[in-house]
Amino acid sequence: MKIKLTILSILITSISLSQSGFEDWDAKYKLIDVKKLIESEKTYAKKVESDTSMAQYYSAMESFRFLGKYTGNKRNVKPKTKSSIKNVLKLRTGKPEIIDDLVSQEIEIKVGDLTFWMPIQNQLIEPFLDEVSVGKDILIYALFTNEHLFNGELINTFLISEFNTEWRK
Repeated sequence: MKIKLTILSILITSISLSQSGFEDWDAKYKLIDVKKLIESEKTYAKKVESDTSMAQYYSAMESFRFLGKYTGNKRNVKPKTKSSIKNVLKLRTGKPEIIDDLVSQEIEIKVGDLTFWMPIQNQLIEPFLDEVSVGKDILIYALFTNEHLFNGELINTFLISEFNTEWRK
């Protein structure tokens, strides 16, 4: 009987720990529809561009989660992408240099009918490539940075902060 109680206790503890592991992430990263977010950002950019009394440069930074599929493609992060993230971090946190050692690669993620190159934190690259199957749904936790440049260019970036391959609908 003692062994059964010990095993039951271990099971309950491991289940509660695994369930709470992403509860904190879920609380901090709002579940979104990526397509609606991107459409909203484009609409807002057009509004800003049409009203010359508004500042033509702006930035935003938020934490989101969403489902995506890894396409199997990986590359070095583009300097323009890294620069944009740094610009947003400088304005929002005052610490743009943290990105220098944080990201070096980006992976291609398909979200619905949209495809994005997303920088991924260096410490996540190996686990991501080991755990994520091409074409399978994964829950992505990302820092979203948005930069609207004076020339009208809009740079939306999802920096992968965590992922979950065992999420439940």
